[in-house]
Amino acid sequence: MAIDVNAPVSVSVQTIDIDGDGVSDTGQIQKNTGSVSSFDSFNLKTPEGLQQFKEACLEMGVAVPEFVGSSSSYVSSLSAESQATLNSFGTTLTNPSAPASSALQSRWAEFVGKQAVNGGVDVNALVQHVLRDSYLESTQDLYFYASKVKFYNELKKGIREELTNARKELSGHAGREDTDAVTYNKIAFSTDYTGAAASGQPEIVTSPDGTTSTKKDLETYIEALEEKLNSVGDDAQLANVDLQNMLQKQQQTMQMMSNISKMLHDTAMAVIRKIG
Repeated sequence: MAIDVNAPVSVSVQTIDIDGDGVSDTGQIQKNTGSVSSFDSFNLKTPEGLQQFKEACLEMGVAVPEFVGSSSSYVSSLSAESQATLNSFGTTLTNPSAPASSALQSRWAEFVGKQAVNGGVDVNALVQHVLRDSYLESTQDLYFYASKVKFYNELKKGIREELTNARKELSGHAGREDTDAVTYNKIAFSTDYTGAAASGQPEIVTSPDGTTSTKKDLETYIEALEEKLNSVGDDAQLANVDLQNMLQKQQQTMQMMSNISKMLHDTAMAVIRKIG
């Protein structure tokens, strides 16, 4: 019997205001205020790491289906070599051409045959494990891009706050000459996305950037911040496009999983019948 992977899954796409202009932008992942762990910080081969990843996904508005649970006791009882081979099928299935590959079916038939020789085979457990790994591969990519969007949104927020502070300082010197002394501590923002910091939040790097010496220097600094804000806005839009593409890819993956599960199940049963 094929595993129904479509029923329990949902990927939450919400409308949020990404520009701070009071207007909701459609098609964006809901970004909550919880901590965001880095792309490489989850060990998905352990129950603890998998649970942490599922919780982090939920914080980002990405719902993980029920079938993405811990490995069954049957799969855990397999040898390390067999588990490694089984895990490789999940990675292979992230390739769009893999489901129709005769080479994949041959490898799967050989693997199931070896397990059948050693005793009873829990076909459903094997198939579900492969589907789980395949889904997690695409979900990690989705999580990465959602985290990247969050980074740029928070970076824009930080630059806006600095702009507000600098403009407030400038307003306090209204009417003065451009050459008059005005001291303001500037901040440098890094616009490169580097993943998450130790706190689990996407790391936004800021550092002291010297001080202004005149009113003209402060005006120039404000202009530079405005240009940087526009540039970050462009980067945020590109990140949103990447996120939407990944959402579409994951949805396509989910649509084909039911057919994949039937193919894996039928192939495994055919091998077992021949051995029997």
